[in-house]
Amino acid sequence: MKKFTKIISFILGLAALIFCSACKSDPDDTEYYKIYISEIGSDGNITFDKKIAKKGETVIITATANEGYQLETLSAKDSASNDLTITYSNSEYVQVNSEYVQVTVCKFTMPESNVAVTATFEKQSSQSYSIEISNTIENGTVTVSKSSATKGTFIHLTATPEEDYMLEKFIVKDEKGNVIQLYNNIFLMPASNVNVSASFIEAEAKLVITNVKHGTVTADISEPAKGETVTITVTPQSDAEYSSISAMTDRGKLELTEKSDAENLVKTFTFIMPKTLVTITAAFKWNYYGEKGPSEAKASGDIVFSDGSATAYSKKLTLSNAQKQAAVAFIFYDGNGSLGSDALGTGIHHAEDIKWSEATTFASKYGAIYNANNQYSSDWRLPSITELTGIRTVENDSENIISNVNELCNGSVFKNKFYWSSTQDSDADTATKAKGLNFRTSAEAVSKEKESSGSVCVIHTF
Repeated sequence: MKKFTKIISFILGLAALIFCSACKSDPDDTEYYKIYISEIGSDGNITFDKKIAKKGETVIITATANEGYQLETLSAKDSASNDLTITYSNSEYVQVNSEYVQVTVCKFTMPESNVAVTATFEKQSSQSYSIEISNTIENGTVTVSKSSATKGTFIHLTATPEEDYMLEKFIVKDEKGNVIQLYNNIFLMPASNVNVSASFIEAEAKLVITNVKHGTVTADISEPAKGETVTITVTPQSDAEYSSISAMTDRGKLELTEKSDAENLVKTFTFIMPKTLVTITAAFKWNYYGEKGPSEAKASGDIVFSDGSATAYSKKLTLSNAQKQAAVAFIFYDGNGSLGSDALGTGIHHAEDIKWSEATTFASKYGAIYNANNQYSSDWRLPSITELTGIRTVENDSENIISNVNELCNGSVFKNKFYWSSTQDSDADTATKAKGLNFRTSAEAVSKEKESSGSVCVIHTF
């Protein structure tokens, strides 16, 4: 009875044998860079949506002026003092207590270096300045969001080209003839009257299909001329469904005519090509955690999720909290080699300091503990010594890739400890020793008494 109670207590305690590692407290200097305030006066404040960022990530800046002040200048420079392009999103007055203050939101793309942000604020002026549209514009029209504004107001420009023409550029100048910088067709009103002009050029018929996920979009004519009928075919990948499609020009949305039946998985649409740029974008329904559907073969380097989908791991991969919780295994073997014809994955979580018999129990109960509510609730096992050697080879030859994945998914990392395999020294009924590896120090199999302690990783066939 005592032995039975001990076994039950052990099984109930298995859930506590998770050895998680938190996200890196110190960012990898080769991938993450700091954003900091270089200079700012006492008349306002700036904040960032993140303190560190990878190259290519979007960083959002919020500049909040004190009461009676407004943003004057805002700049961001990389470590070589090069100016970064700042895109302004919005500027508005927000009520704080009983007063209104100016809040400006903008963003920039993180370079491969630290970034210094500088801002200056100035007293608000009640003087309004005019915004005049040039009367010499040809082949199109221009409208502005305001006909007059105080300094620091964001002005939005809209161009409407005539048929067969397209906008080449806006030209905005103050009353002294100085060119005013534009940010995505928006400019910041100076303390001066402003003149807005634009040039329109003859358009060319050009078709662009944007990159889409979970399907393909093709056209029967790659370089259509004006007036030609173009057929677009939209094909979802396996496990995906068609959701929507749009065709946009600089004059707005272009009408598409659907030619396929509503029940067809593959959709076809037609349109008459205008003499301008047409951009086709499609979307597909995708209800999985990973980028690869459940029906796709698992490949080495994939992270498998509880719904059967998978995503290839890379050093720059980020996962949502939901994806981390749904992560099941890392594929270390794709079925092409000496370990058999099936793909093999190692579980995200390990156990430590347990006997061999307890290790086999941990493996058999692993699915019930970590994957009780999905298709991977059973069939987990200890790796053979050959399989464990394969895991070690992948880990050590690929810069600790398995530990990196497990850490990303709030799991366990491989340590400098002995890890059990399922391989025993002799007949299973009489063996007192089982094989394993001193994981970080040697690829040579080591026999160890089953009653001694070791660590455990588990595997599953995919």
